[in-house]
Amino acid sequence: AHGGASVILTQNQAVPEWGATDATRIQTNGGTHIIKYYIILQSPSVDGQAYVASLHVKNIGNHPVVIHTNLSSTSTQTVDAGETTLVKIAGVGNGVNIFQIQIRALDAAHALDFIAWQPMAEAKAYATSFIETSRAAESLTMPTAGLSPSVGTIEGIVEITDVVKRNTDYGWIFQLARSGTGDMRFFHADDGNFHLQIRNDSNVMILDVTISDDALRNSLYYYKLYWLESNFKIEFWDVLTRDKTVEKIFVATDTPSSFVICRIGSAWSTSFANTRFGRHRLSNIARTADPDFNNLMPRDSNTVAIFDPTYSFIR
Repeated sequence: AHGGASVILTQNQAVPEWGATDATRIQTNGGTHIIKYYIILQSPSVDGQAYVASLHVKNIGNHPVVIHTNLSSTSTQTVDAGETTLVKIAGVGNGVNIFQIQIRALDAAHALDFIAWQPMAEAKAYATSFIETSRAAESLTMPTAGLSPSVGTIEGIVEITDVVKRNTDYGWIFQLARSGTGDMRFFHADDGNFHLQIRNDSNVMILDVTISDDALRNSLYYYKLYWLESNFKIEFWDVLTRDKTVEKIFVATDTPSSFVICRIGSAWSTSFANTRFGRHRLSNIARTADPDFNNLMPRDSNTVAIFDPTYSFIR
């Protein structure tokens, strides 16, 4: 409890719409501060580290309940009286602020009464499904059977953020790889630039195309890389404005002789981009046409594999 507030916790509450029998009713009263109750998750936060807190909240009281991470003024979500929702609040550490789940009132005089279930804290930029233990590092992969190293396309949706552009680690967007060495990879490096690199079967880098941070402002992007007879083109389109912001054309020979896996958002379960990804598609043709944002990446006869999350970032 904080600021002189009294807090009553009542365990093992049933909430049928969640399928919960082990939720907790939290009642706060009194106190001189809008912060009523909090849990310390990491003290202090790590500078540049992405964080997210999530929990189910059912507000059965008369006043709004405000959930906050203490990382920034925008890391907050308000649950109105009578509302039931899954709260997901993200922020970035600065090495000073403490990462918390804070329960706040809009007014210090407000008493709060709500039910909470499955609170979870994660060191990433997005919330995942609840787990009672620590979640192991995870990767998104797509099958590549039928994808030719001589002609093909990879395309997808990615959100570019400050976390992706961090300079302390490599943030991978995608990697098309052989079973051993040799790949096509796109990532953000510690030199402050995005890189498209191609390495041959002997792991010799034959191409390194750089795209500056300034060329990809923070936004949601549709990206596409296609290759055809040693000719390559990579482009990025801002999904919100539907403008093409990056286009690079180049020639690369001695490319990988095969692909056995496509990794999205990381490489070898390391170097995570820590951002959101939407629909992705691999094709056995070079898709040279501009994207149709009204029907983006449909499955057709030339589709080798498609990744389609249950939520859509296309809008």
